[in-house]
Amino acid sequence: MFNTAKKAKDWEDKMLSHNPKMSVGYLFPLLYRECWPEGESRDPSVLGRVNELTLILGKSFSIRSIDKFKIEEIERELRVKGNSINTIANKLNALSKMLKRAEDRGFIPFVPRFKVKRDTKAKRTFVLTVEQENVMLNNLPERWRPFAMFLIDTASRGFSECKHLEWHHVDFESKTLSFWYNKTDEPRSVRMSSDVIVILKTLKEAGWEKPWAILGTKGMTDRMWHQFWVKARKAAGLPDKGRGAVVPYTFRHTTATRLSRDKMDVLRLAKFLGHANLSTTQRYVHHDVSDQDEFVEKLDRRRLTA
Repeated sequence: MFNTAKKAKDWEDKMLSHNPKMSVGYLFPLLYRECWPEGESRDPSVLGRVNELTLILGKSFSIRSIDKFKIEEIERELRVKGNSINTIANKLNALSKMLKRAEDRGFIPFVPRFKVKRDTKAKRTFVLTVEQENVMLNNLPERWRPFAMFLIDTASRGFSECKHLEWHHVDFESKTLSFWYNKTDEPRSVRMSSDVIVILKTLKEAGWEKPWAILGTKGMTDRMWHQFWVKARKAAGLPDKGRGAVVPYTFRHTTATRLSRDKMDVLRLAKFLGHANLSTTQRYVHHDVSDQDEFVEKLDRRRLTA
């Protein structure tokens, strides 16, 4: 029927591009549900990102027509709308995840290559004091307080990491907890604090089939966690906007910074946090000017003895 393989391929692509089941309007909702399953940790803003991408592309647009040039066009349109660099990055990351899933399902032959740019200077730099931490904990409902304490003492990434924990990942005898599944696929083990041991033993005695199976049940959803977090943050008078905004991930940054100030070296800290790159760990550690006191004292002593 066709003289060359290229003509056959062009015809196939044309037919597929006009197939309603290859349209963004049909596939994006399907890919969204597969990439962010119901019942698992799901950022409430992800659906908004997917809906905006659908609006920009148009529901009838073929997913097979998304190439790096189309992605650059999406990026330009988001920029014109006033989206920040990191907001654009979050939306393109959502698109990338769905495209990878589409490739796995055979909807597209390959994922177009594109680079997601971020403003690395816009990292969250707020570190809680012990007093601020206590105020927040005291203003969380009793059922949420153990979860918050667990996040602090283990530097956990939150719902996504906690919900993958199994009881065989917990060794009460050696006081060790292992996170085998997380967003970086870098397994990590941590020593459990006395509070974490009490929390997990309480959950085990309550008969939960997994350490944090309680998450996602009535009254313990991801959305409710964020609602109570906002109230506790307000009670503590902590910032809610800009680079210093206090978000649940602040617990992880706070723990990393405290361990660094307690002289944990960067290699061990990287293992504790589950980072593959030391540069990532360094972004988590926020030094205070008081950290320089001992070095200034050494300079003073050196001058006095000269």
